[in-house]
Amino acid sequence: MTVESIWGVYHADGGLIGELKYVAGALFKGQHCSLCDITHKVAWEKSEMKKLRNEADVPFHLVHLNERPDDLISYTNGKTPILVAKTDSGFITIASEDGYSPSEVDAIVEFVDNGGTAIILEDYGFAGTIAEAFGVRYSGYQKF
Repeated sequence: MTVESIWGVYHADGGLIGELKYVAGALFKGQHCSLCDITHKVAWEKSEMKKLRNEADVPFHLVHLNERPDDLISYTNGKTPILVAKTDSGFITIASEDGYSPSEVDAIVEFVDNGGTAIILEDYGFAGTIAEAFGVRYSGYQKF
């Protein structure tokens, strides 16, 4: 399996109206997008995230709901926020708010075993499932 690109899809529309709706939802309804929390600080992309995307071996796109290409809409519809890899055989889920299925963990392990690099973005959720597949355990210590 060859990874052609990585796509992060936010759980919000882009543009001025989309951003205003997101802010209103966050302030008044307690809604949030975990991908936004990982990639942005206030309204700007974190410098660490920008560096990671720029140095990735494959194109790494971050898009809003209304910015997705058609094939990505079909795969991610109703499953955002989500991080997926576009491969030569279709999309695979890298991370979602639902955690990882055993077949997804197996696919990530196989990818790394075949020389690929796994970048695990964690927001106190499901990275432990992947870590355990590689014999790593988290201490639970919160760094920041």
